[in-house]
Amino acid sequence: VPCFHSGIFAGCLLAGAGALQGKGHDVATPRHATTPYSFVGVRAGVEIPLSRMLAPTVNADALAPLTRTTLFLNDIGVWTTPALSVAVGTGIQVVF
Repeated sequence: VPCFHSGIFAGCLLAGAGALQGKGHDVATPRHATTPYSFVGVRAGVEIPLSRMLAPTVNADALAPLTRTTLFLNDIGVWTTPALSVAVGTGIQVVF
C-alpha cells in the first residue's frame, strides 16, 4: 500500500478485494452464499522510534466497501455490510 511519513506520523491508502460468505444455521431453509467484496480506505498511524532498529506502532483504519451485501432470512434482510468499518491495531516495526 502507498504510505506517507512525516516525523512519527504515517498515513496510507488501502484497497482490497475478496469474498464474503454467509450461511444460515438452525433455520427452516438454510442457505449458503458467497458474494464478491471490495473496499477502499485509509490508515493513520504513529511510529515511536525507540532506537534505529525498533519502533512500536499504533494505527487506525477506516474502510468503505465498494460492494455491499445483504443477507436474507425468509426474504427479510437481516444483515447488510456496514457503510464504514473501523479497525485499530498495534505492532512493532523492526528495521534490519
